[in-house]
Amino acid sequence: MKKRLLGQGGFTMVEVLVSMVILTVGLLGLAGLQIRSLSGSHSAYARTQAVQYAADMVDRMMANCDAAIAGSYNLALGEDPCDPLPDPLPVACEDLIEWHDFLDGTINTSGGLPGGQGSIAVDANQVATVVVQWDNTDGTSSSVQVQTKLQ
Repeated sequence: MKKRLLGQGGFTMVEVLVSMVILTVGLLGLAGLQIRSLSGSHSAYARTQAVQYAADMVDRMMANCDAAIAGSYNLALGEDPCDPLPDPLPVACEDLIEWHDFLDGTINTSGGLPGGQGSIAVDANQVATVVVQWDNTDGTSSSVQVQTKLQ
């Protein structure tokens, strides 16, 4: 006949409950880490897209250098390119309209950048500054910019 010690009942149940709490906290931490990783990955993807869009416009300006130096590619952030549309449509206007549509996702299959906008300024020293700006998706209300300069 086995003797049962007094005061030992339910001790295993407490161990199981403590283990469950520890496991739950660990899994919640892992889920938070996964969410943060996805956010960082999306941010890197948006930066890569922005650099590609800026390089695309630089290539277009280099192909139409005379118009770029003359200021035909100048565009402010949030401004519609070539408004009102001239007839016939110059190459610079075609480039700006297409670039603008790529930035905001109008003609881009990948959706463009969230709140994507661009600006271009060519100064008197023939230094062009191409800026691509988009809304940050990490929960803050800030925007992010990629700036490229060329001469």
